[in-house]
Formats: sequence, C-alpha cells, structure tokens
Amino acid sequence: MERGLYIAASGGLKQEKMMEVVANNLANINNNGFKRDIIAFEAVLPDFNNPPPEKISAGTPPHPRSIEPPTPLYPTVAQLKTDFSPGPVIQTGNPLDVSLEGKGFFVVKTVEGIRYQRVGSFQLSEAGDLITPEGNLVMGENGGIKILPAGKDITIDQKGKIVVGGGLASTMAGKLKVVDFPDYNVLEKEGMGLFREVGVKESTAMPTENTKVIQGGLETSNVNVAAEMINMIEVTRGYQSYQKVIQTIDGMNNKSVNEVGRVS
Repeated sequence: MERGLYIAASGGLKQEKMMEVVANNLANINNNGFKRDIIAFEAVLPDFNNPPPEKISAGTPPHPRSIEPPTPLYPTVAQLKTDFSPGPVIQTGNPLDVSLEGKGFFVVKTVEGIRYQRVGSFQLSEAGDLITPEGNLVMGENGGIKILPAGKDITIDQKGKIVVGGGLASTMAGKLKVVDFPDYNVLEKEGMGLFREVGVKESTAMPTENTKVIQGGLETSNVNVAAEMINMIEVTRGYQSYQKVIQTIDGMNNKSVNEVGRVS
C-alpha cells in the first residue's frame, strides 16, 4: 500500500478510537462515581526495508538499505487509562449516601469476589445488611455490616464508623472499609462503577490515610462536559483532515496511472 495512504488510514483509525472513548465518557456523565477514560497512543516504526532481527545471524553486515531515513511513524493504541481524579460531590441528605474526601475506595463483595468503588450509594436489605443498589454487600473492617433495628437514626462519622440510634441507646454497627492502592494500574473497570485488581497474585489494597468519609452526599462523574465536547470537535476535524489526505493521495495516484504514462 502507498505509505502515505497507510499513514493517513492509521491516523483515521486513531481518531475513530478516540471518538469511541469521548462518546463513552459523555454517555456516563450522569453515572455517580464514574471515572473518565483517557486513551494513550504510542508510535511504532514499521520496518519495510530490513529483514527481521531474528533472521540476521551474528556478524552479518547491516542490510544495505538500513542507512535510509527512518520510516514514518504510525500511531497505535498503547493503553486505555482511567482518570481517577475525584468528581464533584452532591448533597442528598440520605444518611446512607456517603462520599470520600481524598483517595480511596469502598470495598464491596460481589458474586465474582471483592470489588472496589468510589460511589457510596448504600441501602439496607430486608435482613439489615448494608448493600449497594445492585445487591452487593458493603464490607466493613470485620466483614459485612448489619444495621438493626433499621428504623433508628444512622450516623456515619469521618472515619467511617456507623452508629445506630442516639444517646445512651446508641450502638456501633461497624466501620466502613476504605482502601487505597500504591499503583492504580492494577485496577480495571468492570462496569457499574466497580473496579477489580488484575495482574497481581495478592491484593495490594491497603488502609487509606487522611481520607474522610462524608455522610449525606454522593460523588458524581468526573467527566467535564465542556472539555469532552471540545475533544469531540477536535477529533472530528482530525478525522476529516485524514479523509482529505486519503482523497488527495488517491487522486494523485489515479492521475499518475492514467495520465503521466500516456503517450500523446
């Protein structure tokens, strides 16, 4: 394939992938606790001139064409990263809605195992267990948290301690388990605001430091609509530019084939 066409086509594919990411971010703007995605690209250097290194034995002189200028670079998707910056907090007044001020994640137990999430939209099951709207069990430092009787006032302090009732009749139901990770690259999105650890033999989760639990509020998505719309416009214009390049090169090739070699 004409190298110019290849470069333009790979650039167009890059823009398409970027558009998918931007569209997904915008689609989840109203999902509490959602973390926007960032796509990272890396440049690759296809070697059209030299044989693969494994085919060159020791002592073999360099390929005569290896002294040519480097082949143009082509973009390829390197990694889809998550922006873990906090989103704005909205006040709900619900005593079972909590948010985190600082780094960290709530720990929940799903049918697939332990997962982590930023959104603290909790509720009580019929049995008094603290759960998420999806039915996942919210974990405390000593396992699941049971709040009984359900009709009593519930207070959650900044350390995550849950107290039921007031005055001398108050009882401590448990303490929310909040953890953080030394490297967020081990976290992978699983949908519904959940993250799971990947690529590790043992969990790297550790207790948080200086993180406050705030009762009566929920962390919203960290997607900035204005910024994402600007990204969408830039991606669209970039895609159109690559289309024009492809059309131009195709026209030049067509002219060279049909006109340059014509005998008058």
